[in-house]
Amino acid sequence: LPGVWLPGAVEKRLRESSDIRQCGIDLAKQMIASMRKMLGVRGVHVMLLGGEDVQDMIEVVQP
Repeated sequence: LPGVWLPGAVEKRLRESSDIRQCGIDLAKQMIASMRKMLGVRGVHVMLLGGEDVQDMIEVVQP
């Protein structure tokens, strides 16, 4: 995606994954879990890009 920067470790993890869909879901879940621990955070906005699938969205937001 033009203009999007990823930390090297995240890019490496995605490139080396045999299941990029699941890898992306796992990364999103980890980020959401980290944000839930932040003082004052009451929610997150999750937006899928490309082949949007409601099941993907549900899987991402499950704790």
